[in-house]
Amino acid sequence: PGFGSSSLVVEKGLKAGWEGTRLWLSLPKLTASKLRSKKDSIGVWCQHMMLESGIHDPENIRVRCLEGNESVNYLDPGLLTSSLTYVMGPLIESLEDVGYTESNLGTAPYDWRLPPSYLETRDGYFTKLKEKIERLKANNDKRVVVICHSMGNRVFSYFLNWMKHKDGGKTWIKENVHTFVAVGAPWLGASKTVRSLVSGERFGMENLLVEKEGIDFGRSIGSVNFLVPNYLSKWFTTGSIVKNFLYVAESGSPAISNNDSGGVTSPKEGRGGSQLTARRAAYKSSYWSFFQEECKLDSVLKVHTDHYLYDPCFHTHKKTQNGSADTSKDKGKQKVEEEKKEEVEEVLKVEMYSEMESIVSAPPVDNLWCIYGVNLDTEYFYYYKRNPITNVLELDKDAERSESFEGYRIKDGIGFETKDTYQECIKEKKSGDGTVPYVSLYHCFAWKDDLNLIVDELEGCEHRSILNNRLFFKKLIEYVAEKWVLGQVHSGGLERFLDSDDDEEEEAHHSVTKDAKLFVSSGKDK
Repeated sequence: PGFGSSSLVVEKGLKAGWEGTRLWLSLPKLTASKLRSKKDSIGVWCQHMMLESGIHDPENIRVRCLEGNESVNYLDPGLLTSSLTYVMGPLIESLEDVGYTESNLGTAPYDWRLPPSYLETRDGYFTKLKEKIERLKANNDKRVVVICHSMGNRVFSYFLNWMKHKDGGKTWIKENVHTFVAVGAPWLGASKTVRSLVSGERFGMENLLVEKEGIDFGRSIGSVNFLVPNYLSKWFTTGSIVKNFLYVAESGSPAISNNDSGGVTSPKEGRGGSQLTARRAAYKSSYWSFFQEECKLDSVLKVHTDHYLYDPCFHTHKKTQNGSADTSKDKGKQKVEEEKKEEVEEVLKVEMYSEMESIVSAPPVDNLWCIYGVNLDTEYFYYYKRNPITNVLELDKDAERSESFEGYRIKDGIGFETKDTYQECIKEKKSGDGTVPYVSLYHCFAWKDDLNLIVDELEGCEHRSILNNRLFFKKLIEYVAEKWVLGQVHSGGLERFLDSDDDEEEEAHHSVTKDAKLFVSSGKDK
């Protein structure tokens, strides 16, 4: 499952009656949290959800991931809430309809608030995942198909890198994993995480969470860094008229032209750019500098340097190419700390991700099937201004009247790519799935020569709703099921996938495939 898609339970808490019950996502607890003493205070629900230093529960609180299928089926099961909080439930039920049981179908929920390395340190997550895959293979004498959604794709990619660093790891992957099915994968990250770090994210629960809770929660969890966009210059900005994710207004200041190093800057005058350029860069080097200096997010940067920058499963850095940073005792603790500090400063001067290959390289599997929605308005960049009273950065909702980029839509300070946005990677106009920008979804095609690759685009299919999409279910079952199961399907066992509406869905899908000219591709002959 992806970000926010595994249920979390309270093992120890501040409220009577909460222990042993779901915290994420519990609407009754959220409602109770709304009854706070002060408007800008942190409610009790958010106090339980937040982490210290990106990894630790607060004092007297212990929240952990619920295990088993029930963790990822529906976040808040109930007659009125299941349909609103589904995750893998519809998919699992569809697989069970064609005969899948616990002997050949499993789930791998996790605490999605943690950095990937700490999932193993605290919970032994990757060790348990390895054992689950081995058990499924042993039960069926067949390699396993692993289906991931959203951030779950990054978690599984991290797991594959983690296995590669073990003796015999590459052989284990080949012998145990048949196909990696990547659903709505943010291979290069998603720009929404930039907004969540600067001005907060309330996950559509604005009526239940105050603005401060959205900001503090987003900055407290260690997994947000896992999705901050990678390779600004190399992938996101190449051939694009939008060069950065953050544009900051400073009244009375002269315009500053675009820079190609990524980060924060102003729109460029001329074709497709703004004609009113009263926006300037606070820091040009990278948005990590911006987070640190402009937003005072030292804690966010510390999480990155502590849990990502030197992690060989995430970041191929000159100090991690042999598996870990050089921290040998003979160097002395002080010298190691000095070198680490110098290295962080060096990375901030250039691009934070300039050498980051591990998490964006081809996964070491034989077969990769990527499926995702396209042509929905998707967040891509942001306009900010400082509140003249509080001096806090906030989205500039007046930007849409003064700024414009050809093919993009601006609303309430947020720039969206649309179906009319030109994508340099395919030389056509297209947009993402409503959450992940198109270039991030498409990145898998860079690996077409490294593995057997199939890519399916579903017209108008939203990032989360693809998990309840009949065409996706039908394609998946046809891919993984035995012939006798397919016979049951076509003889009426799964009529809901084969009604007349599916003909229209298939036609829309094949139209996308034909227009894009790239979506059924095979690399190695296997």
